[in-house]
Amino acid sequence: MGEQQENRNEMIQSERLSTIGELADFLQVKKSWVYGQTRIAKRTGFPVIRCGKYVRFKLEDVLKWLNNGSKVVAR
Repeated sequence: MGEQQENRNEMIQSERLSTIGELADFLQVKKSWVYGQTRIAKRTGFPVIRCGKYVRFKLEDVLKWLNNGSKVVAR
């Protein structure tokens, strides 16, 4: 059960969706920055998943976006 359980836990963690607060904490930015990025996501390609009135993020996708020369647009 040891190795299989570890692999399953890793898979679940990689697929887990983060909230705005969790993403802001992880990136060490203000929640308002994350909210701002979600508002301009179509222009910048910021990876956001919309679930009705909620927004969620795949951490792996956000990190790829940041590492691939993200377009951060100041307002």
